[in-house]
Amino acid sequence: MPEALWPVAERDFVVTGEFGNSPGYYAQFGQLGHNGKDIGVWLGTPVYAMYDGEVVFEGWGQNHPWMGGIAGICVLLRHWWGYTGYAHLSATVVNIGQWVGKGQQVALSGDTSSSGAGSTGPHLHAETLPLAPNFLNGFAGRVNPASIAAFVGFAGTPSPAPVPAHSVPLIPERSPMLPVSGSSTALPQKIPADGRHHLLLRKDGKVTRKRNQFAAGPCEMTHRNVAIRATAKPGAVLTVSICRYDSDNSETVIDRVELPANERGVVRALIPVTEKLEAGQGLYLRVRATADATVTLYKFRGFKQR
Repeated sequence: MPEALWPVAERDFVVTGEFGNSPGYYAQFGQLGHNGKDIGVWLGTPVYAMYDGEVVFEGWGQNHPWMGGIAGICVLLRHWWGYTGYAHLSATVVNIGQWVGKGQQVALSGDTSSSGAGSTGPHLHAETLPLAPNFLNGFAGRVNPASIAAFVGFAGTPSPAPVPAHSVPLIPERSPMLPVSGSSTALPQKIPADGRHHLLLRKDGKVTRKRNQFAAGPCEMTHRNVAIRATAKPGAVLTVSICRYDSDNSETVIDRVELPANERGVVRALIPVTEKLEAGQGLYLRVRATADATVTLYKFRGFKQR
């Protein structure tokens, strides 16, 4: 059995979905379950080849019969023992026909999927196929990575240490937050406890960062606040990350706040934001929850409490 590497650095290796998981969800696609391994990483995390091989495809998945539109931007490598696929990327750094070595960077992670609408949140979907895939096996020809290769380590250099989370004062339930100007609200959004950092929607249901930004450059925010209201199990913790995107599609976390639910399972908090944005930059929120939660975002230029 070949000895392969997992396609991200060890510190970035947080598994959010195993092969065969969620059979009920994947039945709508005619599959018996999830057909790869999901690794929860931030946008722009380097992705590396699991084994030496040739690039047989890179680009949008709808342009390749094996990958399909659901893969978004993706890379497919052929090895002497089979194929490895890397999906939901933000960019590729290889060309079709290029030979890559084990551990060589091939892409940057993302959250792309069909028609560019976005996946279930930023993560890397890694998959393996034998040389002669059986596309009627219930997993679109994919097989459990552990059945085709021995993964003996991790590739690449760790991404920078994450921004440490801190707390902000919570707002009592009986103390309403009142917008003074420039407020906007969104419908409550369900955030599953799946370990992923979900984009918090501000407008409609289309999962794109620019449509859901609460600030766009060029501007300098000296007093801008975002308010979060959520319901979850008592004691659940929401981690809210304030993210900045740049014109090159990279993502940087500038602040991270942990918000615990009270004894009634309610979270109400106001998060101050101070940031200078250049043209082509914007701010948006991602939320991760330790228990299923329903979250609503409010934006304020100023605020009162009474």
